[in-house]
Amino acid sequence: MRTKRIFILILSVPIFLCPFTCYSTSKQPSETSVKTFLSRCVLLQKLELLNLTIFPVKTVELHKDTIIFTLDEQIKKGKLVVKEISQSGSVHSLLLQNNSNSYVFIMAGEILSGAKQDRILKQDIVLPPKSNKTIVSAFCVEQGRWTYKTKQFYSENLNAPISIRQVAKIQGSQSSVWKEVGINNQTLSAGSLTDTLSVTYKSSKVKEESKKFMAVFNNIPYKYPQSNGVIVLVNGKVMVADLFSRKDIFQKIWEKLLRSYIVEALRR
Repeated sequence: MRTKRIFILILSVPIFLCPFTCYSTSKQPSETSVKTFLSRCVLLQKLELLNLTIFPVKTVELHKDTIIFTLDEQIKKGKLVVKEISQSGSVHSLLLQNNSNSYVFIMAGEILSGAKQDRILKQDIVLPPKSNKTIVSAFCVEQGRWTYKTKQFYSENLNAPISIRQVAKIQGSQSSVWKEVGINNQTLSAGSLTDTLSVTYKSSKVKEESKKFMAVFNNIPYKYPQSNGVIVLVNGKVMVADLFSRKDIFQKIWEKLLRSYIVEALRR
């Protein structure tokens, strides 16, 4: 049963303006509604280092009185169950269940580690309080494993780089996602036996190079408290705009998003 619509706006490039309902995204809004939304966006100060440019953005805030938690918060509390749909599992599907009394937001691209192989969701999801077991679409980001590592998925507080997020959303092809993960890991000298995406963030090269970027960009939500999203450019090209209608969600998810932007910049 669907509950009332919750708007957590994410605008990506190519442009997808997604007002979310519980369990799945609704149909794409009209061109007029997109233009209206964009007309209300205010770009704040430009921040730049090497080939990475980020504009904090102020957008409309909606449903500010509704309590919404993130994936990381609820998995840590044991309130969100994410596991294979069965003992044998299915590469393209996961089972979610929200056992808390609050909504839970899971963003497409957040890496879910463990179980039979690491995954990312195909779409952004808002689960209602005390939700039933819900099967959602997913992509594998670990090609060389299909054995249980853990009973349930866990979070390493990581998000897929922009290129991999967009391939999953636009092309919708598992082979294309695996190809991007392979290119990403090879370019950044991040090797593992199972070619998992999460190893990128653990490579010494990425850890060392990330420090200077983190020093410049990490405090964006606090230096610009009116912001609830960003527009990201790499090598002068607009790569993505992640815009949320809730400042608190943006602040909570910011660090893992920033690390994914940095990996994209290092890769390019």
